Amino acid sequence: MEPSSTPFVADEAERSLVRDALLGIIAGVLAFGLLTVLVVKVGWPDQSWGFAVTIAAFTSPWAGVFFGSAAGIAYYQAKSKAHDGEGSHVTDDTTPITANA
Repeated sequence: MEPSSTPFVADEAERSLVRDALLGIIAGVLAFGLLTVLVVKVGWPDQSWGFAVTIAAFTSPWAGVFFGSAAGIAYYQAKSKAHDGEGSHVTDDTTPITANA
């Protein structure tokens, strides 16, 4: 039995989703780190830059991954909706839903 490598993303259609999510995570971590440094320096002007960078180094991976992945997935969905046409991801069933009394 020979070992076989399993790709991280097997489906070709999912590769752009994963790429956009990963780029969003990287951008989110960097942006949230910079934002945290600025907020700490404005909120505690008597503290050193080392303090601000330490707080940012702790918080940016957590919040950046959360907000960055959400932003990356939202970007992917907006891009795919614009590419495929408006409403193509919704079923075309136009039957009205009525309540039975």
